[in-house]
Amino acid sequence: ITVYPPRRPSMIGAGGMDILVDLGIDRDVELSIYLSTDGTNRIELQGEGNLTYAMNRQGDGRFSGRYNLTGGTVRYSPPVISAKNFAIQDGGYVQWDGEMMNPQFDILAIETVNTTVTPEGQTAGRQVAFDISLSVKGTLADLALIFDLAAPQDLTLQNELASLTPEERANQAMGLLLYNTY
Repeated sequence: ITVYPPRRPSMIGAGGMDILVDLGIDRDVELSIYLSTDGTNRIELQGEGNLTYAMNRQGDGRFSGRYNLTGGTVRYSPPVISAKNFAIQDGGYVQWDGEMMNPQFDILAIETVNTTVTPEGQTAGRQVAFDISLSVKGTLADLALIFDLAAPQDLTLQNELASLTPEERANQAMGLLLYNTY
């Protein structure tokens, strides 16, 4: 009996073959995207869509399609404080136009924070529900996280916030996230 050492399998290339894969994604599928290497900052998406992967005979691949969002969360961990979970609003999307690892994002997520606001010159404060919004826009390679602030149930504060610049509202939103004060 002759015993032969095991042969290492050789890799088979996909050259000379065209590949086209169409994926229909059902509403029950969830997609997670890590924004930090340890996964503390991440986006967990719920939605549906259609994606296509195509590869030509030379091995050049292309990924395209759109994943329409119906829900999910954006988990953001600012320095020093505990993680915040923003609820993703219906109507956003993740879209691919060729490069699989660099999708385009258009996501709006909101966290409601209640705090006591005491107007200048007064001693008594009132409870106000603030909506801190986090907008995720751009590609994974050039991602923009934009914070904004609204007080939809308090007309006086909403008018005050409307008079601020986007940068001032973003600063107020971060202050509310970090210190729970307005």
